[in-house]
Amino acid sequence: MMAWSNERAPGKGGIAVLWRAGRAWPALPDRERWAAAFRTMLGFARLSSGVFAAILLLNGCAHTPRMAQAEVVRAAGQAGEAAGYRLADYKEPEVHFEFTEKDRTWSVFYEGRVARPGNHFLVVIDDKTAATRVAPGK
Repeated sequence: MMAWSNERAPGKGGIAVLWRAGRAWPALPDRERWAAAFRTMLGFARLSSGVFAAILLLNGCAHTPRMAQAEVVRAAGQAGEAAGYRLADYKEPEVHFEFTEKDRTWSVFYEGRVARPGNHFLVVIDDKTAATRVAPGK
């Protein structure tokens, strides 16, 4: 059987090589200093990722609506009545900002009190211009 060797333990192998490598490990104060440096780098990485996430959030990933929800419900109700719907026949509307796409629109969904096909309608409101569009149920 052949023994493995290296520069530190010429002609010897196995446990002797491991023993010498373990003795060559830095002293305890050096290990503590390295551990402190690693913790500092880890903290910096965490801080950097948090700052990156905040920049993405403030840079347009999330929009803040201009219109208040009560204002949106009022405009949707007026648009629905103008289209011929009687709001008393419908449940409280479900209101969502940017429900399907990040296009700065409000979606107001009216579901009929009586469950039957087509007894609902949707009002889409542009947050910038307050323009409304009514989509009837099918």
